[in-house]
Amino acid sequence: MTLAFEIKRRARHVVGPVIGCLLLGYFVFHSVEGDRGIHAWRALDSKIEIAEAKLAVLRDKRESLEKKVSMLHPDSIDRDLLTEQARRVLNYLDKDDFVISGMSAKGASESVGAMQQVIDAVQQFPKMRAISTASNNN
Repeated sequence: MTLAFEIKRRARHVVGPVIGCLLLGYFVFHSVEGDRGIHAWRALDSKIEIAEAKLAVLRDKRESLEKKVSMLHPDSIDRDLLTEQARRVLNYLDKDDFVISGMSAKGASESVGAMQQVIDAVQQFPKMRAISTASNNN
């Protein structure tokens, strides 16, 4: 009976610290891996950075659109912008205009000779205007 008594006496001294260590391990694990842990916090920070970058791009786009809209305001209209928008929407050309189409950033170096011909033609006929309809295929 002394052996059983000795085991019970030592178990009383060991059970408390073991339960405490298990509880501590539980809370440490969930503070790192849990829904509101360190890893979730870092993932949320990266999502916030991505969202802020998108917001900055959208703000810049909004500012440029607001600038264009302010130029179209009846009190301070920009005639060049109005003419450009009207020509684009109505597909309108004057008799002195000619169109340079199909130019892209990649093909620009290949068409230097064609551009020189356009410059020569504009110099010969001062009333003639060139309208470029460059493609967006960069």
